[in-house]
Amino acid sequence: MRAFLLREYGGTPELDVIDEPLPGPGQVLAEVLAAGVNPVDLAIADGQLGTAHPLPRVLGNEAVVLLGDRVGYSQRTSGSFADRTLVDPAGVLDVPSALDPTAVFAAGISGQPAWIPLETTAALRPGETVLVLGATGAAGQVAVQAARLLGAGRVVAAAGHRPTLTALLDRGADEVVVLGGPDDAAALLEATRGGADVVYDPLWGAPFSAALRATRPGGRTVTVGRSAGEHVAAIPVFDFLGRTMLSYRNGGASPDVVARAFGRMLRHVAAGELVVDTSVFPLSAAADAWAHQKSVPHGKVVLGTA
Repeated sequence: MRAFLLREYGGTPELDVIDEPLPGPGQVLAEVLAAGVNPVDLAIADGQLGTAHPLPRVLGNEAVVLLGDRVGYSQRTSGSFADRTLVDPAGVLDVPSALDPTAVFAAGISGQPAWIPLETTAALRPGETVLVLGATGAAGQVAVQAARLLGAGRVVAAAGHRPTLTALLDRGADEVVVLGGPDDAAALLEATRGGADVVYDPLWGAPFSAALRATRPGGRTVTVGRSAGEHVAAIPVFDFLGRTMLSYRNGGASPDVVARAFGRMLRHVAAGELVVDTSVFPLSAAADAWAHQKSVPHGKVVLGTA
């Protein structure tokens, strides 16, 4: 079978032909209908994560798969960038067979760290004002729409890419802010009309610090990553006092919470109410998909089956 294979950490994976993997206990071999490409895949290839795994290895952590006549989604695959992959049937979530497999990933690894932090971690209440940082990424796009679908009264989308931000005005955002101006905190404060009740933060660093200054007393922030590339955010104590800082990471929620969130998001996807800009590449062009992911795309990258 074809597979996108990593032969050394720090190197670039290549498409190759290998033997099908042999199922272990609790595993079955499934046909891959589509596979999601994620920043974590880049981190693994660069040797930042998972280096205990022997090489060569097939990359990929999530897939829409076919098990007999059952279509399902799994984010516990080990090597989904291939024609076939191993999955635990007990961990596969059902997907309507009529749904385009490439659309399912809005509810997957990119969607869950948007929906679950807002619905469960920050416990978004109807009518609240939500500020979404990093709104042009796949998770950020879901967060903007999730905030609206969960009942937010006002949604502000903030990021650095104006064209994608502008498109979000048709997907739930009331106003957009292009970050990187002379005073981001002031711009965010104005856009939120006096401050956000909830801040969704996949960026950390300077953008988070600015957003914290544009948060109402009693507000909550929920951080899910550090896509801004900074390990440290400067937080003056008086910007923090009276506010609650929360965090979420994929893999930290219970399977029941994940399954419920996936089901809710998938219903919105099927209804056309949850849309993520998606770039689809055939498996034969996996190298192009990889390069596109490395370019920091404003949306989701998916590998198809052709």
